[in-house]
Amino acid sequence: MQPDGIQELTAKRLDQLVLSDLRDLATFARTRLRGLPPSAISAEDAVQKTLLHVIRGTQRATPPRRPTSQQVRDKAAFMKYMKSAITNVIAGAERKQAVLPIHEPLFSVDATQNEQPLGLVASLSPENSITLQDLKREVFSRLRTYAPPRLLPIINQWERTFFWTNQMPRLGPRGHRTQVRMLAMQVLKEIDEKLG
Repeated sequence: MQPDGIQELTAKRLDQLVLSDLRDLATFARTRLRGLPPSAISAEDAVQKTLLHVIRGTQRATPPRRPTSQQVRDKAAFMKYMKSAITNVIAGAERKQAVLPIHEPLFSVDATQNEQPLGLVASLSPENSITLQDLKREVFSRLRTYAPPRLLPIINQWERTFFWTNQMPRLGPRGHRTQVRMLAMQVLKEIDEKLG
């Protein structure tokens, strides 16, 4: 089938969507949100964003991603395609969320067993600590030395957020993140042996 035919068929499948289909897609999106905060993306927003991507794809000569002829052959196949596209939209929101700094307030328990916010007395942030900056510089320079080029985007993003998040950025395949973690453990072991 020609690209024009796929675009026309995609537009036809979009026209066939009814309110119950949109509700089904939103229910599907809710199952995929996996604890993302509501401020990141809601199920309805994920469906809306996906629909916009698909609509834009029908209006462009060469859209960035378009369904195949098999994915628009009937309404059931198109709904399956939409669910796949929604999963990709949510994964994108997860990647954005993974690089945001985490702020978790500290609490202390007073004599009445009430939690009270704990005021921090340290005026030194991790970014201002010379020792931690040296460690970060050493770890990431060694990581870059050992890592193949495909892992460098993950390492670069992780370095930017190193002090402010407890998670590695969710860029690329999970296997690449696992390789970076393994390299980081190797590097830390080397540094420990050097210092010890």
